[in-house]
Amino acid sequence: MILVQLEAAVALIWARLTLRQRAVSEVRAHLGQKAKSPGETSEGDRETAADLGRVVLALADRFPWNSTCLVQSSALMSMLRRRKIPAEIRFGVAKGSGGIRAHAWVECAGQVVLDTAAHEAYIPFDQG
Repeated sequence: MILVQLEAAVALIWARLTLRQRAVSEVRAHLGQKAKSPGETSEGDRETAADLGRVVLALADRFPWNSTCLVQSSALMSMLRRRKIPAEIRFGVAKGSGGIRAHAWVECAGQVVLDTAAHEAYIPFDQG
């Protein structure tokens, strides 16, 4: 477990630095993988993805900077990619009192594996 936490910490740092230097579309293209349907992804892969998502969320709050949802999602995607677990970074928007807000989260086989339930308030870009 300590090695997974170390991997997550490095992935969060790397994601933060990378996102400061590259466009989101470039990072998404690099990390994105075509997600499989729930029947094509093993239960073990879905459980691993959810476990890794919990580790990333837990560690994100321990850094002296704000690890945004995009940094967390990018970090998790890099961890899943190393394990060859297909997943997708999803982007959504919501209109609030302060204007339009954006959010990022990770899904594996249609299951949200990195989020704090905030994604429910957002309309994914690919859903009109």
